[in-house]
Amino acid sequence: MLVYHQAFDLYHCIFRMFQLLISLPPKQYEVDRIKIYDFFLLFPHYIKNTRFPVAARKYRSYFSKLGNKYDTVDIPNQLFLRLNSYQTAALRSLASYEFINAELLKKNKIKLTDREIPEKLKMALASANDHNEETIYLLKEIFTNIPLYGPGGLKDRSGLMEYKFDVT
Repeated sequence: MLVYHQAFDLYHCIFRMFQLLISLPPKQYEVDRIKIYDFFLLFPHYIKNTRFPVAARKYRSYFSKLGNKYDTVDIPNQLFLRLNSYQTAALRSLASYEFINAELLKKNKIKLTDREIPEKLKMALASANDHNEETIYLLKEIFTNIPLYGPGGLKDRSGLMEYKFDVT
């Protein structure tokens, strides 16, 4: 039986990466941060498992009410690991088309270039962002202010990645 899941569709992953990068403030981001954001954009109901900063706990209740629109997956860490190769391929694709800086990507950083995004794609991205408004807001306004590394960092708070051996 053939089953389609957007999580494992390279083109959908490229679209989600674009969706994130045009929504976030224009600066450099760590690859791991964008991968975590992508996971939460794809599975917003797992945001409830994140330890929120005290000032942002009011947002947790919204994400606690969300159900999984895809199949139930009880182990988000394993799902996150399975997504890694798709996310890496999507980022390399964006770099090959010069939408993100290829030299920075080699250093595990991501930044949009000045290359113009086609108008039809901009419209599709804006529409997708409208459908994910709460998630995008949380990622942009709250999670961007959380450091990625170390205890209390996004890797630690999300529980999706190991943080104990990070060199900060």
